[in-house]
Amino acid sequence: MKTEENKEIEQKNETEESWSFRDIVSGRVLTLPFISKQLFLFLFLCCLAVFYIDNRYVCEQQVATINKLQSDLTTAKYEALTTSSQLMRMSRQSQVEALIKQKGIDLEVSHEPPVIINKERKNNP
Repeated sequence: MKTEENKEIEQKNETEESWSFRDIVSGRVLTLPFISKQLFLFLFLCCLAVFYIDNRYVCEQQVATINKLQSDLTTAKYEALTTSSQLMRMSRQSQVEALIKQKGIDLEVSHEPPVIINKERKNNP
């Protein structure tokens, strides 16, 4: 009797401790007491893994967006610098005079300084 009980206990221990590929595929592993006790831990770890992957994906997209915006900003700065230098060149007095002569407009440079008009303020009580 004891030998039969010992054999049954050994078989039971072997089935609990050894997992075959067939047990994993069939889902029989999920019914083991160790797995059922640790089920919430496994689910928690799976959720953490999903959040980690999602966070990394979002961070990579944000870095790509930042790089694109930085290159756009550099391009806009160069365009603004080019435009302001062209405007400064065109607004010089010598350039304005040359443009007026080229267009054939009958304007001349005034040799008298501009007159400043002071307006007096009246204090009404």
